Order: sequence, then structure tokens, then C-alpha cells
Amino acid sequence: MKALILEDNFRKLEQTLIVLRNYSLEHAHYNNLFQVYCRYLNKKLLDYFDLIILDLCFFVNKPLSGGKILPSREAGFHFLVKMAEMEYHVPVIIFSSEEKYLPRLETFLFPSFNEYCSPYQNVHIPKHYLEEHYKLYIERNKKLLTEIDTFVIGHAHNRTELDQLVKDFVESK
Repeated sequence: MKALILEDNFRKLEQTLIVLRNYSLEHAHYNNLFQVYCRYLNKKLLDYFDLIILDLCFFVNKPLSGGKILPSREAGFHFLVKMAEMEYHVPVIIFSSEEKYLPRLETFLFPSFNEYCSPYQNVHIPKHYLEEHYKLYIERNKKLLTEIDTFVIGHAHNRTELDQLVKDFVESK
């Protein structure tokens, strides 16, 4: 079996690798969303993996030479949404220190109307058009949330919880 790890924190990556070695799982590791998108999501090759271990906060892009970028708190959510849009059903374990990821995912998927409209504030678009588009956007995201619930199999906060989730996953195969 092969696992995909999306993690930018070296300490958590080490913990993940220890857990995967305990169950003889091969792995591929990436620390940014751009590489995973180009290599797997864009080419529809994500089914190559049996399991995905996903941190919610990691890089969106590769750092430019000499440049610094900060991890995005939304990168993991972008990844989950893209998986749902492309109808992938590879099991995902969220490995994050977040107390609960679901409220943050819902905030990401269901912004307020004002947050939704903020990119359009300098563009003259009729309000009724934005309201209608917002309703469609929310309906689409409700379906995506239901889809995401089908492939997220657990949320680990530490190595012990991750070990238990991976153990349960391996035993179910």
C-alpha cells in the first residue's frame, strides 16, 4: 500500500513516517499544494494512493529561490474541495493540531454573503445577480461537504491517534 503525505512541518513528518514504517506503507511526501495539483490532481492520478495523510496548514506554492512564503491555513481545505470536485474517494486522515477541523471547513465552504461579495466590491455587478450566484455557490458547497464526509476517515491530533487510525485502515484492507 502507498500513502501520500501533505505536510510541511518536519516534526510531524517524522512522526508520520515512523507510523507508516510500522505498517510497511510506502509513501510520497509533498509540502505544497501546487506540486500535488500538477503531479496528481490535474492528471487524475490520485487513485494511485491507498491513503492520504493531510495537514490542514501547509504551503500552497513552492518558495522562490531566496524568497519566503508562509504556510496557508486553507491549503488543506483547497485540497479536500478539489478531491470532492474530481470525485476521488481515496481515504484521508487529517493530521492537524486543530481542535476540530469541521467548523473551519464549514467556514471555508460557507462564507457570509459580505465575504463572498468582497472580491467584487470594485466591480459594478447587480446585487440580485450576486445573491443568485451566492445561493448556487452555497448549494454546490453543500454537495461538496457531503462528498468530503465520504472520504475523510478520521482526524488525528498526535502520533498516537495517527497510529490508531492507520492501524484501523490497514486492518480494514
